[in-house]
Amino acid sequence: MTKIIKGDLILTKDTVFEESIEVQSNIICKSERFSLKVRGDINARNINARNIKAEGINAGNINAGDINAWNINAEDINARDINAWNINAEDINFYAVCFAYEKFICKSIKGRQENSKYFSLDGEVIIKSPQPSFLDRTDIPDILDEFYVDIESKVEDSTVKDLIKWLNAKVF
Repeated sequence: MTKIIKGDLILTKDTVFEESIEVQSNIICKSERFSLKVRGDINARNINARNIKAEGINAGNINAGDINAWNINAEDINARDINAWNINAEDINFYAVCFAYEKFICKSIKGRQENSKYFSLDGEVIIKSPQPSFLDRTDIPDILDEFYVDIESKVEDSTVKDLIKWLNAKVF
């Protein structure tokens, strides 16, 4: 059974849920940071808490002290220490220790402590290389130049040829 919370879940004290929760917006603390313990899964847009303990966490951004979970799926994680069975995230920022028992996948990971460590006990740590964007390609000017030369050779109308020359000049 999953408890559905419409809007934000605002923590005003250390909170325990005996079932999974689905927060349709954010989990936040107003004045100070409190702990959140869920005997099940957490689904929320963003989570900001002192400590989080859950079976599974699905969130956009997580900002917490310590995170203990079975599975973590998130965009960005900012925590003191992370302990999970599986971690799948974009960017992870932690203080001292971040580890997964089985699987650990992310785009970037950074420890804030000088001797910080991250590792996977039974699997490997996979740092996904970012996919280059179209704008990062260095061969685009050559490709466009060939394209303009090819079109120019096939066009008879001088107005179109002038337009192609003008476009070529603007691109480069």
